[in-house]
Amino acid sequence: MELHGRGAINDYALAVYYAESDDCDRAFAMLACAIDTRVPAVSYALVDPRIDALRRGPRFRALLARTNLGAPPR
Repeated sequence: MELHGRGAINDYALAVYYAESDDCDRAFAMLACAIDTRVPAVSYALVDPRIDALRRGPRFRALLARTNLGAPPR
């Protein structure tokens, strides 16, 4: 995505976009990038309804373990 390279769109926003587009693999990749680059919006990952589909699987818990956000609500 051209805007992403210029910093106009952060990795968390792209993760949300891909999650809403049902492209979970790309969403997880962008969420991982957001965690690695410490995008502040990652703090919403536990409660953001736009990424509900991502929270259902073990990949989300594995990514979350790389942060200090705690466990997702059940």
